[in-house]
Amino acid sequence: MATFKCHGLIIKKNNIGESDRILTIFTDKFGKVRAKAKGVRKTLSRLAGHLDLFCLTNLVLAEGKTLDVIIEAQTIECFPILGQDLKKTAAVFYLAELVDKTTGEHEPNLKIFHLLLKVLQKILLKNDEIYLRYFEINLLKYLGFRPHFGRCMHCQEKLKPTRNFFSPKEGGVLDIDCRQEDPTAIEISVSAIKLLRLMLQEDLDKFSKIKASIEVKKEMKRILSLFLNYTLEKKLSSAGFLEKIK
Repeated sequence: MATFKCHGLIIKKNNIGESDRILTIFTDKFGKVRAKAKGVRKTLSRLAGHLDLFCLTNLVLAEGKTLDVIIEAQTIECFPILGQDLKKTAAVFYLAELVDKTTGEHEPNLKIFHLLLKVLQKILLKNDEIYLRYFEINLLKYLGFRPHFGRCMHCQEKLKPTRNFFSPKEGGVLDIDCRQEDPTAIEISVSAIKLLRLMLQEDLDKFSKIKASIEVKKEMKRILSLFLNYTLEKKLSSAGFLEKIK
């Protein structure tokens, strides 16, 4: 039976049987993996404590017919959020569901792995919605759905600091002369365009120092929510919960 090692963040868990658990893990080497942790719910299990939600763990897995099986687990870092701060908990569950719904199994993506860890760490320090927007737009970029904010998606002219419109269907911004290409496109401010462009270019540590008004934050949330819903063709349950507790 072939085995493999990796680092992984536990993003979802489901209990099965009397003592087993199926875990969804986003790993550095293999992308998303679903694996069985046998007997992990037993009091004396040597795996217990190393496979909690949002724990970064050093793993040894054995390849199975339908599910991989966790043989060894050693905690690298755990993020203590559950039950301590409802807003932070909701934000982290939202990140986890986004990754789970947008990635396939055994599709390696180291950039998404590092993005998830970095944003998770930032949210635990300061639960600013700007980090969620940073995660959303860069996740889309790494999945191949990068939205464009530099030129009009129809005429390819450089955007001017006037009225412009974001079109999920076109994957970016239409200028006022091309707005008729998508009558459902919504107006986007110059400030939002600049910040969204920066999110795609700047490192998270640098971007976190940039200030944004409440109005621009709301606008970016609406823009990226529309684009995510259009791209995913579904709404996330955790997004609704996150909205309710704001």
